[in-house]
Amino acid sequence: MRKNILHVSIPFLLSFLLLLSSCENSTSNKNEEKEESSFCLEEPFRSKVKINELQKVPLVDNIHFTGSIHYAEDDLIVYKSLLEGTVTHVGFELGDKVRKGQTLAVINSTELNQLQKEKAQLESQLALSKKELEIAKDMLEDGLASRLEVQKLENEIEKSQSALQSLASDLSMYSSTGEKGVFEIRSPKSGFIVQKGINPGANISALEDALFSISSLEKVWVLVDIHARDIPDVKKGAKAFVQTTSYPSKVFEGKIDQVSQVLDEEDKVLKARVFLENSDLLLKPGMHAEAWVQKESGIEEALAIPNDNIIYHNKKQYCLIYHDDCHIEVRPIVHFAINDDYSYVKEGFKEGEKIVASHELLIFEQANKK
Repeated sequence: MRKNILHVSIPFLLSFLLLLSSCENSTSNKNEEKEESSFCLEEPFRSKVKINELQKVPLVDNIHFTGSIHYAEDDLIVYKSLLEGTVTHVGFELGDKVRKGQTLAVINSTELNQLQKEKAQLESQLALSKKELEIAKDMLEDGLASRLEVQKLENEIEKSQSALQSLASDLSMYSSTGEKGVFEIRSPKSGFIVQKGINPGANISALEDALFSISSLEKVWVLVDIHARDIPDVKKGAKAFVQTTSYPSKVFEGKIDQVSQVLDEEDKVLKARVFLENSDLLLKPGMHAEAWVQKESGIEEALAIPNDNIIYHNKKQYCLIYHDDCHIEVRPIVHFAINDDYSYVKEGFKEGEKIVASHELLIFEQANKK
């Protein structure tokens, strides 16, 4: 009985194994067919797909830096008082817009009071000298005075007039008011208060402390740090492109107008300055900025892939190389230089190869399916 069961089971087992093998071969063939199948561009979608040829373009490589906006110091007026005194009134705040000649502060000064007294004394002395001169001239006609006495009085009057004119000029420069010992600080130019060091009740010294600074802000600087590895590639006059978080879609174009020749002792970096025109006053001192500076390169041109045609997937970059409507290659990109428009490549691409230049992501998803 046991012998018959074995006799029947062996043929059955062989048949089962053959059937399983046949199924596996069938599945394998189907999988192979699936791997060999490709995505094809078909109408009407095909007519919407743009195909361009890869070309060499001038190499423009940028180096990225971070920095901040500062007022341009060559457009800055720093005001220091010419006299000592006590601040009685301040008519502005940091950031205020002021116009030329506007009264910004009022100062009470004992020094000015003394100058005003000197002026009054000179005016009184001059008036007295003029009367004495008239009398001396009359006496000269009557033979009671000499010509020398008249000339001496004329010289004294001339000296007094010169001293009075100089003192009046000083008082005018100090913008003194009709009130004794009081003068006004008036804005020397139109612009914005970018620094403030004056408050009511404060005592100020002559030509020591900066009371305020004014800038038109129509010119600004971006100060950036140049690290040691980038020093050879940053030159004065290089083009720079600046963006801020306040205006992320706007690019401000300027140039490097100064590169320090001395390393910062603490940070071990060179300070560089980007000059920007700011006639629309969008850029404000203190804003954080991102700067891209054009890097000098010995290569004049290179094969370039437009950044708009690059696909980012799993932290890698790809583009779609078009062979024909049913053969579109997903090719990885390794660039050696990049700017806002192009990624430059040395290997893996040939000039004249065709690249998919529209609907890249949709085609990538289809062509990348297995």
